[in-house]
Amino acid sequence: MRYGWESRLGMVENVGLTSSDSFTFTFHYPPLFPLIWALFWKVFGVNEWSARLMAVVFSLGSICVFYKIIDKYFGVKTAIVTCLFWIFTPMFVYYGKMPVHEIPLMFFVLLAFYFYLINRYPLTAICSGCAMLITWPGYFIIPAITAHWVVFRKFRHFKLKQIMMLWVIAIGLFGLFLTHNYLVTGSIVGGGVREIFLLRVGEVALVPYLSILVRWMWTYYFLLVPLAILGLIFTRNHILFLFLAYAIVYPIIFRDASFRHDYLLIYFFPWVTLGAAILTTRIIKRDNFLAILVVAILMFTIIFRGKFILALLDSNIYKESVKLGKYVNSNSSPTEKVLILADDPNVGFDGWFVSFYADRATGATSSFSTVFSYKQLGLKDQMGR
Repeated sequence: MRYGWESRLGMVENVGLTSSDSFTFTFHYPPLFPLIWALFWKVFGVNEWSARLMAVVFSLGSICVFYKIIDKYFGVKTAIVTCLFWIFTPMFVYYGKMPVHEIPLMFFVLLAFYFYLINRYPLTAICSGCAMLITWPGYFIIPAITAHWVVFRKFRHFKLKQIMMLWVIAIGLFGLFLTHNYLVTGSIVGGGVREIFLLRVGEVALVPYLSILVRWMWTYYFLLVPLAILGLIFTRNHILFLFLAYAIVYPIIFRDASFRHDYLLIYFFPWVTLGAAILTTRIIKRDNFLAILVVAILMFTIIFRGKFILALLDSNIYKESVKLGKYVNSNSSPTEKVLILADDPNVGFDGWFVSFYADRATGATSSFSTVFSYKQLGLKDQMGR
């Protein structure tokens, strides 16, 4: 937003620069997400609440689209139960307001699936394209739709040539990404694409990998996980299959990323919540008994996950880094070189957060205009983690 077309729509990694001469570009992901973010900042100003607002808007949009899908194919009762399960999970309470790629991505993924299920090919292609321009799991829409098309013949909503065209669109968008990367960085794998890909697909021992995924699923989705598994087994519903086919691709391919980041289990949201809702509504036919069961499940979630949710909401791992960045921003000029000294050499802070809130480019240099001691900033010598 600051540099306009000077950045050539490349994702500028360093901040605080006054010209494009020293731009460092990152091509770890396509460009649509930072453009959405920039739009919100343009309208509401560059601040944290506007970034959170972007996430909240797309999170609520995802719930609305999801409700529409469930209402159409399973009825309003199942739709209400599904959305209640969605909003009461620790995953939604904490990550639903986090300005990360996965939040707007989920909105476009659900839109793409909705238009696919109601046989609206152009809108399916457009929403799939938007998802693919946000981040890489957007590309998993096409394999999921293809698998659904192959397995469930009586629910085939598109013709073969339309399925093939979706693959052409995906390949074309990826080709445009590589071309854009080449034009900006001079290499089709510039901006760290090769390095981040090799890192994210890195080998992780299978047993600890599966173990931590299971534990995270239980932690964030709790009782909904076994209910969703039973729902899939007993109903064999084709929409549940579609959602699950989409969700499992990421942990299969990007094992290192899934091992490191618990929030990447957000892709299981549609399958887990719908599977649990289908099972409960199929088992309990009478509305009053169903209401009791749903309330019981939600109460168990609150009782056994309440402390965890409060701990998540109260977490402040980067609080000191934010304070440090803001102090540097307000007590130095953009042209000054700033060095931060800590009495304890082991004291740590996150450079990304410091750099962002300081609005300064980072990097080693031999001379400094301003030197701050860590105690002078009123910060702890040891970061609370």
